[in-house]
Amino acid sequence: MRFASIGIPAAFRSSRAEARKARTHWRSGGFTLIEALVALTLVLAFAAALTPHLFQSRRIASDAEARVAAHVLLRTLLDTPFDRGSIRGAALLQITTVAGATPTVTVNILGSVDGTNFFNIGYAVTATPETVAVAALVLTGAATTVQYYILRRDHPWRYLKLNYSANTNMQVTADLYLTADPYVS
Repeated sequence: MRFASIGIPAAFRSSRAEARKARTHWRSGGFTLIEALVALTLVLAFAAALTPHLFQSRRIASDAEARVAAHVLLRTLLDTPFDRGSIRGAALLQITTVAGATPTVTVNILGSVDGTNFFNIGYAVTATPETVAVAALVLTGAATTVQYYILRRDHPWRYLKLNYSANTNMQVTADLYLTADPYVS
């Protein structure tokens, strides 16, 4: 035997049951405002934590090009002198050494006016920037060291090269930073 509805309900549901059904139906379809704000806060905190690392990776990638340029510059300074052209401002020479067993190396900072006749040029160490020396540098050490040498402004050299001798178990790299002359416009 079949039963069919004629459209008139036999019993009415209570309004509380309808409200409960509406709430559960509404909640099952999405997030509350609090849940969405918590999720957004977590995403923003994650982004804030990653942002410095992303910028650091970009800086490392750009520094990698500078390191390659530094190695090229070092090889160039060994083979062909660096030409600073008309720049007469001060320069900063950074020499980085990585030591092996019983490490030592002698470095002469050589300059030339014509690119043919080289001589030791004046430099100053950062601890005493007004004391100029021209002696050969004897670098020793048991670890990686970075040393800076100030090449004074208006000294008579246009070409620069480094001369290494007596190198025993020492890896040497060099960077040269030029500054424009602040007194010339």
